[in-house]
Amino acid sequence: MQIIITWFPFVVSLLCIAFMMMARYEIVRYPDRRMMDATIWYLTIIAGTFASWICYLLWPEAYVGAFALCYFCSSFTTVALYRVICEITLTRFLWWHYFIPIVMTLIVLIWSSMIPPEVKLGIVHGLGKHDPNYPAFSAVFTSVLVTKSVFNLLYASQSVKRYLSYRGKMKADTPKPYMLQWLKTVLILVCASVFIPVLTLVIGKNNTGVVAINSAAVSCSVVCLIMTVNVLKGNYPVREKRRIIVSEAVIEPDKPRKRRTVIRPENKIDKEELADFKNKVVTYFNAEKPYLDPKLKLETLAEQMGYTRNCFSALVNQAYRMNFNTFINRWRLKELAAISKASATKRLSRARQVILAGFGSYDSYQRAEQHAEATKAKRSQKPKKVTDTNRSKKNDNG
Repeated sequence: MQIIITWFPFVVSLLCIAFMMMARYEIVRYPDRRMMDATIWYLTIIAGTFASWICYLLWPEAYVGAFALCYFCSSFTTVALYRVICEITLTRFLWWHYFIPIVMTLIVLIWSSMIPPEVKLGIVHGLGKHDPNYPAFSAVFTSVLVTKSVFNLLYASQSVKRYLSYRGKMKADTPKPYMLQWLKTVLILVCASVFIPVLTLVIGKNNTGVVAINSAAVSCSVVCLIMTVNVLKGNYPVREKRRIIVSEAVIEPDKPRKRRTVIRPENKIDKEELADFKNKVVTYFNAEKPYLDPKLKLETLAEQMGYTRNCFSALVNQAYRMNFNTFINRWRLKELAAISKASATKRLSRARQVILAGFGSYDSYQRAEQHAEATKAKRSQKPKKVTDTNRSKKNDNG
């Protein structure tokens, strides 16, 4: 039974890595890829940790041969988690956190290569009993659980600290903040299993020790599933775009760069068709509200309204001067405004209202809101054009 439960988090972490890898190649934005890379790294360390435990129980020779890798995974688990927390809370992760585990692993690797394999196998078969001829190495060889507990305690506390700091900042910035409840659950499960390695070492392989190991395995499996699902759904704060440093000589200060919507000549549509399209959109959207579906796609909506994909996209671009995602999110923002005023839904939390309005997550709502505000600010700052009539009036008065 213990072997089966130990296999469970190993298989779960591998499946989560597979899903993350498949989704990663569909992501274009660099910050989202960075978030996925941090999560994949953490899941890989989890898989390595339980793979080493399986080898310890079933294939002692494999455990002895890959002891340095097992030592690395044991000390790196919560360090990798801390990196994920830094990415989620928009905090810079300092790479020197990797230095101590890597140095310790290199020392163990070099030292272990100098010890006869039968000595290490004897320690494993003796369930941690020290070899009198190699007392120092025996202490290091059997210190995996102690090392894991030390790093767990240190970096689990740092992760909780980062989360609480971010939560306090969000409370100060917004009246109804999105508190990343899934991340709170992950940290609770991680903190609950901090002392399980030392507890197992003290108790030994009796019934209580087996229960402790099994609970750690189940806890890690749940953590992997929760983290993978929420990262794939994008349930984390809005990522900043990657900054590209350009020489000052390239951009002239008196000629700011403007982003314009370029319409190809072959896609031009007459005004009557655009007006007819707008009326059809208003009628259909008010009656059916297709934007309430968070997984709504361009192809689906175009088919529902009797257009081809390319035709519908061109009509939206020219009629509303925005892409499909922005167009749908504007309708969702209107729906959210109505939901926040309705007597039946105005008392709900902001996160719940956002879901009812059709957004897939709170963070997708934040991105849409920020984009709408930025567009509104640009329009308000845009100087008004002086028409010929206004010029003539101005000349007459002058």
